[in-house]
Amino acid sequence: GDRYRPVAAVGIDLSHEDVQLDVPISALERLFAPEFEREGCYLLEREQALARVGAEPTTYASSQNGRGARAWNRHWLVAPWRTEDGAFAGFIWVDDPADRLLPDRTRLQALRMLANHAAAALAAAARYEALRAAEELHGSMLAASPAGIILLGVDGRVRDWNDAARTMFGYPDEAVLGHEPPWITAEQRRGFRERFARLVANGRVQEDVFSDRRADGTTVQVRTTSASTS
Repeated sequence: GDRYRPVAAVGIDLSHEDVQLDVPISALERLFAPEFEREGCYLLEREQALARVGAEPTTYASSQNGRGARAWNRHWLVAPWRTEDGAFAGFIWVDDPADRLLPDRTRLQALRMLANHAAAALAAAARYEALRAAEELHGSMLAASPAGIILLGVDGRVRDWNDAARTMFGYPDEAVLGHEPPWITAEQRRGFRERFARLVANGRVQEDVFSDRRADGTTVQVRTTSASTS
């Protein structure tokens, strides 16, 4: 969408209307001008912020306002974070200082550090979700395929295989997972290791036909298509 969506809040419920930002992302990003930058954060007087954004982004109004040149008076203080390619991904919005004063350099640096940690945590969570979704898709595809699929690590040991491959070779999981493929005979093993090392090194798709040994000792002709997935 064209609005930032709150993902965490302190001192107020996340679903409260005061933390719902009702202005476009493009408008809020006008706050991040060099003249307002302080220790990696952006501090503006309310009038300056409204002139750039054009509207109040929330219904919330500061209550910890003070008096004097160093007093907090409905200022806007945000610490943005960026994606790896430099695009703005979100920000931490801070309000209502307990001492009713504008933040000094030390506090701004601490806020910048907090924003960096928050950005790293959210990026890690996004990567984890993407990995989990990919693993679920991989599992579904592996299970549904009518063709035998075998996944090997770079060490040539079997990491996973599907039911079609189990049926083809007949070995139990404990004889396969974590081991080099047991259907490759001792005489074939050196050639397998050399071919596999070349495949890992060049990453090209490779097609071959092999004579492999089933668990019951019989021989099966197997046509393979091999490729690196990394």
